[in-house]
Amino acid sequence: MNIQVISVVVLLILGLVTFWRKQRGADWRALYESAMSETNSTVLRTLNYEAESAVQSRQKELRNEPYDSPERRELGIAKTALIRLKA
Repeated sequence: MNIQVISVVVLLILGLVTFWRKQRGADWRALYESAMSETNSTVLRTLNYEAESAVQSRQKELRNEPYDSPERRELGIAKTALIRLKA
């Protein structure tokens, strides 16, 4: 393979990784927003569990990011809000 083909493949892979990371971030936010706006207590329990799991997973993925990164702060706020919502 020549260098141009390798460069294109590398850029494609990096683009896919970036897209996947953004999608993962969107997943926890969507679940969090759904849980926070749910009024049916039966559905809320399920959404809360799913949102908490998604937040925790995303926190693990970002464990090497700086503590003061915007998404890590958002995750902390979301985690606290979901705990309070459950109580």
